[in-house]
Amino acid sequence: MIALCEIGITRQWYGILQSVTDKKKSNLMLFTLYPGTNPVPWLSNLHSFSLSSEIMSAENSAKNNNNKSNLKKNSNLNPWLQPQSVLNDVQKILRFIKKLPDRYDQLLSEINRIQRAAMALKFFQLIDSLI
Repeated sequence: MIALCEIGITRQWYGILQSVTDKKKSNLMLFTLYPGTNPVPWLSNLHSFSLSSEIMSAENSAKNNNNKSNLKKNSNLNPWLQPQSVLNDVQKILRFIKKLPDRYDQLLSEINRIQRAAMALKFFQLIDSLI
């Protein structure tokens, strides 16, 4: 599991926190990204990121009703911090297509997962290529 963090108060430096375990010990590693608001090219501007709880509270206050929404808590949204991660997900879809009669449900769920992740990261080129 990783976490994206802001370094300093200037909002120009960002980093990634990751737990790295070895046979003898475990370490918390901080990987610094290039300075600026767009250090990872396929992610959008990091200033536009917000917590999901902030988004949910804004949506709920805009609706002004007391009905509970039936939102599904899904933790399958993995960030694509390296280009290889996007390629791995696309190759997974291609493997499901090769086994299509048996893997139809898995194919649909994987395509939906990738579309949700691409929409969250404003990666519209990937959505266009999946269509």
